[in-house]
Amino acid sequence: MKQTLTILLLAGIAAGCANTSNQNTPTHRWESTNAATEVQYRNDHARCQANASAVASDDTFAADSETFAVYKQCMMNRGYELTAYNSGRE
Repeated sequence: MKQTLTILLLAGIAAGCANTSNQNTPTHRWESTNAATEVQYRNDHARCQANASAVASDDTFAADSETFAVYKQCMMNRGYELTAYNSGRE
């Protein structure tokens, strides 16, 4: 059975996806396609975040920013999928 590790995105990243009074509520999560441990996820996340900040011309992680695009591609290259997160809202 394939294990998956589900990690919520940081509130700062998710806040760029929605403009509501609940901006600190995550809207998406990273799901590992290769059974990454939490330690592996944290290392991958930190490396991708640092890489994105160094490579991209802007300094924001808003959903439509170049920085987030670089970060997202890095995470996908490391075996994660960005999936919608439903916290009971319909």
